[in-house]
Amino acid sequence: MMVTIMATVTIAATPFPTKKLAGPPSEFESLRIPSPQQNALVEKSVTEYVWLTADADAGGFSATLSIPVDGPSEFVWTLASPYADLLNIEMVDPSGLQVDLASALVEGVFPIGFGNNLPISTYEIKDSKVGFYKLSLTAKNLATDMADEIVSSKEGFPHVIVTLVNNDDLRLQSHLQSYEVSVGKTVAVQAQMVDSTKVRADGSFFPLAAQSFSIDDAVLDFLTPDGREAKVPMNDEGLHADLAAGDGVYTGHLTLTKPGQYVAQPTMHGNWAEGQLLDSTPFVRSTQHLIAVSQAEVALTGVASSAHKMDTNRILINLGVDAQTVGDHLRAYTEVYGLDHSGVETAVAWLGGIVEVVDGQIVLELDSNWLIQAGVTAAELILKNTYISDMVTSFPVASYLEDIKLTVTGDAAALFVRDGLSMNHGFTAEAMQVVTEEMRSGVNPLAGLKRAGQKSGLVTVPGYCSAGSPWSPNNADFTDAYHLETESLNISNDEYAQLVLAFADEQGLTSFGLLGHSQGGAVALHIHTFYFSGLDSATGGKKIQSVGTPYQGCTAAGSAADMGNSFGVGCGSNSDLSRDGASVWLASIPSAKRSDVYFYTTTYKRNSFFGDWCSMPMNAVLEWPNDGTTELQFAPLAGGNNMGNTEKQCHTTGMAYGAQYNDHTRNQKISSEAAR
Repeated sequence: MMVTIMATVTIAATPFPTKKLAGPPSEFESLRIPSPQQNALVEKSVTEYVWLTADADAGGFSATLSIPVDGPSEFVWTLASPYADLLNIEMVDPSGLQVDLASALVEGVFPIGFGNNLPISTYEIKDSKVGFYKLSLTAKNLATDMADEIVSSKEGFPHVIVTLVNNDDLRLQSHLQSYEVSVGKTVAVQAQMVDSTKVRADGSFFPLAAQSFSIDDAVLDFLTPDGREAKVPMNDEGLHADLAAGDGVYTGHLTLTKPGQYVAQPTMHGNWAEGQLLDSTPFVRSTQHLIAVSQAEVALTGVASSAHKMDTNRILINLGVDAQTVGDHLRAYTEVYGLDHSGVETAVAWLGGIVEVVDGQIVLELDSNWLIQAGVTAAELILKNTYISDMVTSFPVASYLEDIKLTVTGDAAALFVRDGLSMNHGFTAEAMQVVTEEMRSGVNPLAGLKRAGQKSGLVTVPGYCSAGSPWSPNNADFTDAYHLETESLNISNDEYAQLVLAFADEQGLTSFGLLGHSQGGAVALHIHTFYFSGLDSATGGKKIQSVGTPYQGCTAAGSAADMGNSFGVGCGSNSDLSRDGASVWLASIPSAKRSDVYFYTTTYKRNSFFGDWCSMPMNAVLEWPNDGTTELQFAPLAGGNNMGNTEKQCHTTGMAYGAQYNDHTRNQKISSEAAR
């Protein structure tokens, strides 16, 4: 079965019933605003943005780059440009000799999504020399309309993007100081050089020894949502958000002046030497952070009240909000504490879910069974670690980290444990420790809904920027499958989730399992977490399966955004797929939902420096090994079920090996084991 939806989505209000989320205190740590330091980016490459300028001597347009090469033996560099066919490209090595680029050229593609690949020139330079290489780009004798286009696009996205990767152990590590971002806030980015051969117990790298390198220049280069470039200096002087002077950690900051996607790229130029500081070697490294800034301008007031939800054992907790601009969708989170019979503060549960601002308040729901299980006897509650996130950007927009005290009054107060008893008389001690789905998700309004006929199936979901469905050409591998067809979509996990739900509803499905490729796997998990649907009714197998999903984000998300914008591909950046964006999104996903996910990964055959790859251009910016898009290191979903990795399969078509969604044996296994 194949049904087509060509989607351009604008969603102003959630049309599908949302879950009133809750969970035990054991999940507190995983659902708080994550620490950016624990999600630092580490890069071996550098990316340079290039704008062509008018050059009378060249008779057209030109640009020149000086590229420091510090790795021994070989290096790889890539060039991406919508004007590549017009460019004359020359490179001179540190000794002044011309580099034979024709023999070094390796054709390849930069995959934006299924059916959307960008042509990129990749050059593997063997027997390279340490020092500065000079790269010259010229475009001559252009037609008037093409020259006018280059001139008019000068203030927009880069004309050319060059990426360089050296064959050595030098890395740049960077992170944001905070994930809470909104219009008008200043965001600090911190960066330092690290040695990838020296690994701490937690997997992070030790800083490069101070005596072995020097920094000549540290710059925070960023692209605004409209593609304009700005550069700000980074400092290690203990000033302007830099935490300590002379510690090797450089800090730069930028002010977020408008909503949208920012690309923040810290870049360090310097010199280093291996061993005993004999000959100093120049280097340059950069990383890229995607920062998604919400339209929402909200603040938590620190005031809360309560009410009893009629005909239920649930307490409504109203949190005060000062909202200037609400934006599209918001998610709230708080941790509930109370006092037991001895007056000792006791953790009860966390509460969360999609919320709306109404009359200066947002509302969360607390099932009184959480109070019973915690043994809370007094109608005095304390709310901690409260924050609000934007569902479209996933980034937090407001927090209130001080305690919020709440006295539960009226009918709601009767739901508390009194003298060891509760409104639920007759519960055994064992039964009172059972966490039900209703406690975790609220009352399912679809459970008692009568519909004409029962219809079940497997819904397949494409990934980011897919030009169609990667699953539908292999429809014979599946039974009772419904393939969502998309056309180069770039939307958030939340917007995409609602599109999938609308598709399932249009097919009349009363129960269904989900199979996602790439972003589609994250979208399936998002549905399972936040929305009541036919997925909750699915039985007989695995509710969610995925192939090639970067659950922890993708290092190349910023590069994909840059290149997509520069080539005019209608996809651009997607913060939910970035390393930072995925981190804040995962902080919304409780363990009970993750456990229903079964994920598969693939890679090229693992080998030495550029010994093998799925996409050579992507290998310049991805951690190794990878499938050409998704890195094996960042694919696993903590709490999910890892179904294993298959070598010699790539993310999409046009790569070095066959596409992962064309594995007929795996497809048939997924179909036979899927819940419906």
